[in-house]
Amino acid sequence: MIKTIVASLAVCGFLFAGSENMVPSFSDFDANRDGKISKAEFESAQEHRMKHQSESGKMMKNINNQLSFENLDINQDTFVDTTEFSEHQAKHRAKMRAAQN
Repeated sequence: MIKTIVASLAVCGFLFAGSENMVPSFSDFDANRDGKISKAEFESAQEHRMKHQSESGKMMKNINNQLSFENLDINQDTFVDTTEFSEHQAKHRAKMRAAQN
């Protein structure tokens, strides 16, 4: 279990290097590359991203509005697939564009 967590953090650390200002991609969360995101992978990636932002002095905006795994897992099969992830990203981008106008 601990080896899995450490490996996930290492992979996430590599994936997030240089991407502080970018929206994370599916592969940023899918640490074991099985084509789906488990709740553990999701939480590990979110934790790592928050830690990275905090350590680099970034403001922790909207920390209380973080997306929950359950909101991403539309079909409630305990995993997030690429379709569910893409649909969320599209909705998020539309929301951000609307807020800018």
